[in-house]
Amino acid sequence: MLSEKEKMFKGEKYLPFSQQLVEERENCKAALWRFNHSMDPGRGVTREERTRLFKAILQPSWIPRRTNQSSPNPHPIGSLGSDVCVEAPFYCEYGYNINIGPDVVIGPNCTILDPCIIIISARCIIGPNVNIYGNSVDLHPARRQGSKGPAQGKRIVIEEDCFIGGNVTICPGVTIGKGSTVAAGSVVINDIPRYVLAAGNPTRVVRGMYGVGQG
Repeated sequence: MLSEKEKMFKGEKYLPFSQQLVEERENCKAALWRFNHSMDPGRGVTREERTRLFKAILQPSWIPRRTNQSSPNPHPIGSLGSDVCVEAPFYCEYGYNINIGPDVVIGPNCTILDPCIIIISARCIIGPNVNIYGNSVDLHPARRQGSKGPAQGKRIVIEEDCFIGGNVTICPGVTIGKGSTVAAGSVVINDIPRYVLAAGNPTRVVRGMYGVGQG
């Protein structure tokens, strides 16, 4: 029988308030506290140390590392590219499902619910107060059951060179195509094509990005 965590990894319905998952979210909160408080100017923390603290959110020390390429590690572990700028405060649930490419900028008050893989690709700019929700619950009220009910994660991908404006909400299972812009305040419930401007609640394509290659 699969554990609730294993069900979560497989994209199946799982119980988020199982003991193991609650403990892992608590561990993540501690790592978030250390990173978010490192931004206090009075603490004099270097940029290198802040990067280390942020990386510790995505790559918790308790996750076993692979000893070699032929030794698979079934547990996901996040990744962090070079020259990434993340403003505090930053919030997430687990951390180890988040993958951030190089040269990414993430504004303050970004919240990521990550029971599933979340990918923010190279050179993306994420505005302030952006919410990336990889978690959903049953639409039927009788099956939600509050803290005793199941949840389900759905992978979110933001491809290269995207700009996500402030106060955007990205819903579970969405892919935002390469080079696209999502206007401030939008709610993204469906995939966004490459190289377009999208806006609204729910989002719709406003226009293409004229003069930009489609490769």
